Amino acid sequence: MLNKVFLLVLFMLVPLEANNVEVVKTKFTIVHINAKWNKKNDVNIPSIPGCSIKYAYFEDQPESLKSTIQYVPTVVLYKGNMAVHQWSADLSFRLELKKDDIEEVINRL
Repeated sequence: MLNKVFLLVLFMLVPLEANNVEVVKTKFTIVHINAKWNKKNDVNIPSIPGCSIKYAYFEDQPESLKSTIQYVPTVVLYKGNMAVHQWSADLSFRLELKKDDIEEVINRL
């Protein structure tokens, strides 16, 4: 748990500079980051009203962002330009993320 809190803090300190990913001025943005070699384990992110979804490859990110990611795929929820929550895969390199999981975090914010 402490690891996830530490990583979330690091995400909040690293501005979003993902290549081909621009956080637009919607209320929330979900950024899905996965490695090219792990494409078969992409997360199926459900559509959520008021929330834009962006995809990025780990390999294409700056070192400042790469150093904050331990496992792929990683899904980060941004409110404006601030990271507010992160979901990461474990050693299996798979991540199951349900619409309810995302909506629960959004509702708390």
